[in-house]
Amino acid sequence: MSGHAALSEEAIVRRAQDGDMGAFALLYRAHADEIFRFVHARVSQREAAEDLTSETFLRALTRLGTFTWRDVGPRAWLLAIARNLVHDHYRARRRRPELTTDDVARVADATASGPDGDPEGTVVSRAAAAALLANLPTRQREILRLLALRYRSPEIAVILGIPPSTARAHLARLRRRLTVPAA
Repeated sequence: MSGHAALSEEAIVRRAQDGDMGAFALLYRAHADEIFRFVHARVSQREAAEDLTSETFLRALTRLGTFTWRDVGPRAWLLAIARNLVHDHYRARRRRPELTTDDVARVADATASGPDGDPEGTVVSRAAAAALLANLPTRQREILRLLALRYRSPEIAVILGIPPSTARAHLARLRRRLTVPAA
């Protein structure tokens, strides 16, 4: 394993694709906590989150040969696998993950601000956020959740399986919906 210490993540991925289980273990250690947090934020039950995290890495291991290196690295690919597993999890139970008004308000605070950098008065209030949340299209709700988890548009595009330009367009529409004109 000491031979892996100075390798770039791209080199580690290539070695894992060549069957080096030590390299795959490095990928697991580098991303497991984040994948767990990502999944746990959606399923809320710790045991289910642990199971889905394990399944994410098992699926990644079996499909490692299909991974193509992109600027965002394996992180976004792993998150996309996890997202699909979460969808499968809810589809099987006929439930949907919840998005709170706090998530909406946090993203609104982070993505929109007034001319002086002060979001006060230019972003929706928490009460308005609740009403907005109820009316958001599914795709914008997904993007809002990813923004609340601090993902950037290139990662959001990979996670959602959409072109980067589409992700940016959704982000622009979402930001417009989260802001109100200055008085």
